[in-house]
Amino acid sequence: MNSRRTRLLVAGIVAIALVVGVPAVAGAVKSSATWAPWLSMREIAENPPLIILGSSKEWSYPDIDGDYVVFNERLVDGDGTGPGSDPGDWNVYLYKISTGAKTAVAAGAGDQMRPRISGDWVVYEDAAAGNNDVKAYRISTGATTVVASGAGSQDVPDVSGTKVVYATDTPSDQVRMFSLSTSADTLVQDGADSPAISGDRIVYTLADEIVIKDLTNGAVTQVTDDAEYQYSPRIDGDKVVFLKSVGFLDYDVYAYDISTAVLTAVATTGQSYGCDVSGTRAVWETYDGGAPFLQAYDFVRGKTVTLAEDDPTHLTQPMVSGNRVVFVSASTSFFEASGKIRLGTLSAPALTLSVQSTDNYAAAPRLTGKLTENGNDLGAKSLDILRSTDGGHTWAVLGTTTTTSSGSYSYLAPAAYRKAWYRVRFNGQTEGFISTYLSRFSALSDVKSMTPRAYVGTPTGYPSTGKKTKYYTVYGTLKPRQTAASAASKIVTIKCYRLQSGKYVLRRTYNAKVFDYSTYSRYSASVKLPYSGKWRIRAYFKGTSTNAAKYSSYRYVKAY
Repeated sequence: MNSRRTRLLVAGIVAIALVVGVPAVAGAVKSSATWAPWLSMREIAENPPLIILGSSKEWSYPDIDGDYVVFNERLVDGDGTGPGSDPGDWNVYLYKISTGAKTAVAAGAGDQMRPRISGDWVVYEDAAAGNNDVKAYRISTGATTVVASGAGSQDVPDVSGTKVVYATDTPSDQVRMFSLSTSADTLVQDGADSPAISGDRIVYTLADEIVIKDLTNGAVTQVTDDAEYQYSPRIDGDKVVFLKSVGFLDYDVYAYDISTAVLTAVATTGQSYGCDVSGTRAVWETYDGGAPFLQAYDFVRGKTVTLAEDDPTHLTQPMVSGNRVVFVSASTSFFEASGKIRLGTLSAPALTLSVQSTDNYAAAPRLTGKLTENGNDLGAKSLDILRSTDGGHTWAVLGTTTTTSSGSYSYLAPAAYRKAWYRVRFNGQTEGFISTYLSRFSALSDVKSMTPRAYVGTPTGYPSTGKKTKYYTVYGTLKPRQTAASAASKIVTIKCYRLQSGKYVLRRTYNAKVFDYSTYSRYSASVKLPYSGKWRIRAYFKGTSTNAAKYSSYRYVKAY
């Protein structure tokens, strides 16, 4: 199945089948009316419950970015002779969540399809001229820009900022990019299809494989390499999701993390369609014998969860932006016009973290913070305490703690001898309610570091009374053991203070050598106190990348 047109046709068949209600295939039938309670629903476009000739409508292809939702809308009965006899053209509309205002983006003759939104721009296909063209609508001005038109078809556009990507079949199958700021149109990849864009990264299919192109350096990464064909990739930041064909109209969902180069199968049961990703969450629809329902993948937790199911109602075409997901909710009857576009709020746990600093060597730092979810305190929840000793590259679990009824927590970590990085993780759960939300999704706090002070032993080696003309070897303990590079950089000095007019005044400073001794380090310097009288001596460790600066205690001596 290498033809781009064939894949578009298959996608259309899938969308229609899921809306009208295909016969059930073998598989588990989902329980009736089981909306996940933490997925707070709000209808943003609703048909009349019964057919009204000339006014009943249906919806499709929603997309969301921030405060805006775009979607397709058309009349079920376009000519007034009966539902479905002559459906109207598909048009594109914009909905502002905060105000409820609905604006026509493209409502002319012919179908305007597959809208996508990013910031101030909406892009869509326009078939008014026969073949598909790609156009862009600017929300702030209401102006429309032609992105691509002419012979052949230009379709499946996506937008990120002012960059638009689209597919064309003229003069050959290509993925191209158009700049809304400069009007420059450039070739991204010949022979490619199904583009999506996020910032300076474009993902597309090429020879049935998933490929990522980095616009900053031109680097191309092939994500897959197998006999199956991959389709419909979506990208946000360094996260990619896509569909893999495993049979006729049957797809699994895969997720790819660019930062780690890890590819994960996240949905392999049932038939999955319509995936999207935002931040650390991917969403898609799954059909396994009952009505299609919504699922999600949590990149942080590495788990797949069911978002919502409402058999026999079909939940399809989910798109996600932050903690909001928009999707189509439709009946199983083609002519009932009971479809809705719904807006759900995903559970959004948030963790804060503070690390109490300490002036002592090998002190146990105390970690404190709070766990909330959509503004609600999350009490009685288990948290993992993580520590890294290599700057956050690898993490180990130190232990666990439980939040109080107010969502706060406190944990006394093991003693830290060198700089360490800390973070706290909430793993989510599959049951247990907080307000109207179910705490499925995980959360990670920001990373905080603590640099403990070194231990600097009181200098010894100078006698209680010494000769002012003689050098003495003064030495002491330094913990933890220092690296060779640190030891060679004059990290310890010996400071000598003489009592003058009732005050100790710094009169001499000596650089000390640092060397390994037993399981720690030792400092040593030749010291002469050139004037008779009372003196006090102490060592100063200036600090390194792993330990903070520290003075030793004083040693009091006399010189004669």
